[in-house]
Amino acid sequence: MSVAVIVPCRNEAGEIVPLLTAILKHIKPTDQLIVVEGGSYDPTWEIVSDFAQKNPKVLAIQQSGKGKFDAVLTGISYATHDYVMVWDADGTVSFQDNLRIYNFDQKKDFLITGDRLLGEREPHAMQFFNLVGNYVFAVWWGLLLKRAPLDSLCGTKKFPRDLLSESPNWLIQKDPYGDFTMIGTAMMQGLSIESFSVDYAARRYGKTNIQRWSGGWSLLKLILLISIRKRKNEK
Repeated sequence: MSVAVIVPCRNEAGEIVPLLTAILKHIKPTDQLIVVEGGSYDPTWEIVSDFAQKNPKVLAIQQSGKGKFDAVLTGISYATHDYVMVWDADGTVSFQDNLRIYNFDQKKDFLITGDRLLGEREPHAMQFFNLVGNYVFAVWWGLLLKRAPLDSLCGTKKFPRDLLSESPNWLIQKDPYGDFTMIGTAMMQGLSIESFSVDYAARRYGKTNIQRWSGGWSLLKLILLISIRKRKNEK
């Protein structure tokens, strides 16, 4: 099984080199490491591009659009391997948990997502309203998928490279982060969706790039739309 590891990054200059160095040491020599930078205010792009020049295995790209989902889609367009793993640059999900998901040997096509609600969380790693929202969406997705609650918004994910090529445009265009599109598309395709418990830590560098309230409102409208479409398709 071959994997393209995609690392979206924005304003991560303080931590990006140690992370990329560690990833390179642990991934297979034949796998890809694709770093997608998204309009940083700090010197992230300069650092990443310099790192890639010194390490030919690393492909560094600047996305032309905005947002994490656009960064993931940009990275996928350069991926040539069977599976894609999204490895967030902020270090909030432990390196070992990311590595465990990377190393998981998939015998069939399915989506893996990290689950921060099952793992250990550092105090203040997740703000109160973020935690409440994550639980609400976890239960909602559990009902849609007819399974246990699922932490849909954990950035750590692994899936077949062509998964998003089957995503409806209405879903891609309305999703600010991509997590609901990945899970919703897997659901529509009848793929298994597995959640792996991961530990969650507070950021060590910089600030979150997530817009809590506007993003949460967009996700609420999106999951309502997904629920309505699913119900119509089942009739």
